[in-house]
Amino acid sequence: MSPNKSNKTTVDNSVATLRKEARNAKTREEIETVLQKIYARKGELWAELEKLTKLHTKLEEDRSKIDCETLFPTEADITPERVMSLNWETVTGKLYKTVDRWFGKFQYVRNSGYVPATLQPSIQVWLQKSKPVEPQIAEAMLFVPHLKKFTPERADGLENVRFLDIMEYTLSAGGSYSIYILEDDRALLTIMRYHRFSIIKEFDNLDQCLRYVHEHHPYERTSEEEAEDDTEW
Repeated sequence: MSPNKSNKTTVDNSVATLRKEARNAKTREEIETVLQKIYARKGELWAELEKLTKLHTKLEEDRSKIDCETLFPTEADITPERVMSLNWETVTGKLYKTVDRWFGKFQYVRNSGYVPATLQPSIQVWLQKSKPVEPQIAEAMLFVPHLKKFTPERADGLENVRFLDIMEYTLSAGGSYSIYILEDDRALLTIMRYHRFSIIKEFDNLDQCLRYVHEHHPYERTSEEEAEDDTEW
């Protein structure tokens, strides 16, 4: 035996080799042998994947910490404009927690995931009928100028619109409510029910639309209205 050659036998469990062996396996014993090799190979790959996942998570956390300290060194640096400029698909770790805590300061606005077409946070309004409407509209309006325009896939005929999500008292049991703001500043109150999009009502501007939602589709209704529902049951 040559001194340069190892006496250790290397098992070739590459996908190409296993695929070739699988094609040639005809008997039950041959198939079982290939399956055992596949199980072993999957175990090796899973162990490698776990290592890569841990490394990936650590690097994302490190990146998030750097981004957070760079973008928002103090709480005063967190503004609707700067938050809405983030690529929300990549916001994780410390940056996500910092911005999420900041959203928690608002009474009538929440972050509801993100809009895939714009990669911005999805701004959701939670209007309360028992409270004055003006402060609620004012809070929503902090974000509206920074909403990016896009063309929604499931809203036929709409182009270059801005989007607000609506959380109302049925919790979307009857459908998902949204507002689309058109280029001429008209606003459409819409609903997605059983994957079907429809326009409920059109308004001259967003202020009118939010006032209508406050009256007819709030998240929190008056105690009298809730008592009526209880009586019906």
